[in-house]
Amino acid sequence: MLARTLTSTACLPALLCLQLFSVEPQDSVASSVAPTVQANTAHTNTARPNVSQRSTNPPTNPPSNGQAGTAGGSREEEALAELKYCEELASDGRWKEAIAGYEKLAEKFSGTNAAQKAAKRATPGEIFGWSEMLINGPPANRVDVVILGECYALNKLKSFEKRAENLPKFFDRSEVLREYESYFNYHRGYQVSSATQPSTAKKEQETALSSKLTDLAEGRSVGVDQGRVQAVLKDMPHQDGLAVVYVYKEN
Repeated sequence: MLARTLTSTACLPALLCLQLFSVEPQDSVASSVAPTVQANTAHTNTARPNVSQRSTNPPTNPPSNGQAGTAGGSREEEALAELKYCEELASDGRWKEAIAGYEKLAEKFSGTNAAQKAAKRATPGEIFGWSEMLINGPPANRVDVVILGECYALNKLKSFEKRAENLPKFFDRSEVLREYESYFNYHRGYQVSSATQPSTAKKEQETALSSKLTDLAEGRSVGVDQGRVQAVLKDMPHQDGLAVVYVYKEN
């Protein structure tokens, strides 16, 4: 069952302030980060595309014989080629392979910029991949919304993907947001947490976005660290500082 609080400024596509909460059985409590987003938008009345669960382009072949790039390419170029391959694996849902690839790259090409990025992405809590979910136009004139999962272990990311696919449908149910639906692009960001439960007043947990459950008179509320979310978003290729976070919680 979804419950929501939506607040918009005068011109929604240019200045957006959003807060969304969701409680779903067995799987997740969803919270969002709600900064004001500024975007240069150009509205077009086009048919809505289907929500994409996976990239239609499979990953390219891995660098052959442990070598990346063309013959004679620099070490940095070889590292960047392997980094791109790991990104493609993550986008294709081959998350375990992607993380293992980042770890291998970080060791093999130590000292390169690509290796530094790979080492960060292999760290629990950091963004290690992303995929386009619903694209209505170029990022330059759309609001790019990133959907993140909090407290998800690697083997639960498919559940996160299914939850993420509900968000555009949720926006469709809002009269205000539906009017501007073609202004939005939706992207999934993949990360895993060391702990699969939010922190509580009694116990701290090490999670990707420092989520915390709070007991209120009307029930339980969950929140995430907005500063941490903004730091994570910086590693996404397309984003406007706006994220919706699904927080996983086992019963």
